[in-house]
Amino acid sequence: MAARYSGRRQGRAVWVVSSPVAGEDSGMDLFTSPLMERLAPARHVLIAGGGGGFDVFSGLPLYFRLHELGKTVTLANLSFTQLSQVQGTWPVPGVLQVEASTEGPEHYFPEGWLSRWFARRGEQRMPRAPSIVSLSVVSALEGDYGDIHRTERTRGSTLWINPLMSMYWAFDLMAVARRCLYLEALKDTTTQAQMHLIIEAFRAARPVRPWKDIPV
Repeated sequence: MAARYSGRRQGRAVWVVSSPVAGEDSGMDLFTSPLMERLAPARHVLIAGGGGGFDVFSGLPLYFRLHELGKTVTLANLSFTQLSQVQGTWPVPGVLQVEASTEGPEHYFPEGWLSRWFARRGEQRMPRAPSIVSLSVVSALEGDYGDIHRTERTRGSTLWINPLMSMYWAFDLMAVARRCLYLEALKDTTTQAQMHLIIEAFRAARPVRPWKDIPV
């Protein structure tokens, strides 16, 4: 299947999708990508939301596909939840186990919501705190483009909804680490605060390229 951009119409990006003709290479999709090839021999896969909040939700398509392939998949998340208000167990320091029965803050607890969704298949909704990331991805999938808002949480800000939001980007972690100029300084850190101080000191000692808007 192929897609080409054909312009914008009333705040909506128009993408024309076509199917390959007989004998034509159908290209690559989520299930035949190099990422899935790398994961093929794995028996247990960890999918972690590294940006906090609802980020782990974006890994659900991978979660279900890997389950279909017979793999054990564990979901994890860098949490913005007030964990002191969560009635859960800590199997190891820094890791809180969340299940469908785990009680936590009513207004914001994405990990609990997701666990209950798996148990009840989406009968409950997160009150007053819809996911900005998830709603932006949905907007992109539906063809929205530009400053499109689906929740009051983004009012007053400028969004750039675009097709890139609906794509998975995969990186080789070891290759990225080799290019990290402050990796050695991070080796002895034990907390997020310590990492933050080292990164800020690194940035302060070097010129940072100015922000530039994407020219579209």
